[in-house]
Amino acid sequence: MKKSRCSENIKETDSHSRVLRTATSGMTAKGFTLIELLVVVLIVAILAAVAVPQYQRSVFKSRMMEMVAGMHHAANMFEMYYLEHGGYPSSWSKTDTSLPGCTVKGDSLGDIICNFYRMDLNVGSIWAWDQTKDTGTNRLRDDANVHLYYFFKHTTQTYAGKFRCISKGTKNGQYFCKQLCGQHTCTFNK
Repeated sequence: MKKSRCSENIKETDSHSRVLRTATSGMTAKGFTLIELLVVVLIVAILAAVAVPQYQRSVFKSRMMEMVAGMHHAANMFEMYYLEHGGYPSSWSKTDTSLPGCTVKGDSLGDIICNFYRMDLNVGSIWAWDQTKDTGTNRLRDDANVHLYYFFKHTTQTYAGKFRCISKGTKNGQYFCKQLCGQHTCTFNK
């Protein structure tokens, strides 16, 4: 019996596809396609664009909370000094306590230099400002994001016994004062 040409072609094609399937089924894909790599890079870039600013804001806020804690400590220290001696000290060294992580620059009303902020003892108040832009000792107050004041209780000042937070127009400063007391420039109790 004669085979038809059509059936031969089918058998050849069938056997040819079996050979192709057998040859390719043993191969495994190694590596990623360019599209897959681009998608992964895009996802990582989007996550970084969201995460990095949040991380920086969190670091700034934690440093500013350290400044607030230092101000609370200093305020308590000066108020205790007032109760014991009937007046406020004229210098940092006259108080018998120290602030953790801070060093006194001189023996006058000058600065106390702390890890991320500085404080200055003024007549009737303590003034602190962040030094997150530059941690050098010649830090200018005008470059600060936040100014924080504590006004001594036993004075005739308007804000006696209160803290005052003043942001210097930066986003971080405005965010911090707003988180602390609800406004960009505000007054709050201890």
